[in-house]
Amino acid sequence: MPTERINRTEDRTGVVAVMWGKQQGDTFGNVRVGIERHLPPTGDGPGPIEAEDSQPLTRTDLNALIRTLRRARDQAFGTDE
Repeated sequence: MPTERINRTEDRTGVVAVMWGKQQGDTFGNVRVGIERHLPPTGDGPGPIEAEDSQPLTRTDLNALIRTLRRARDQAFGTDE
């Protein structure tokens, strides 16, 4: 299943992951959004990663999510030129 991760630009401690795919014979694809959080190290090496994925989203769900993210971005940071 292809996955793209969007890292926090400041400290790279949190990630939004978008996963998608379509199995052979499926009528519709499968899209999920997940949150990954890098926890502090507990000893040698990097700390553990805590992750949680959404249930599969429909095309209607994704369109609503995209509209909401655009509205949130524009209200928080202003519109793009």
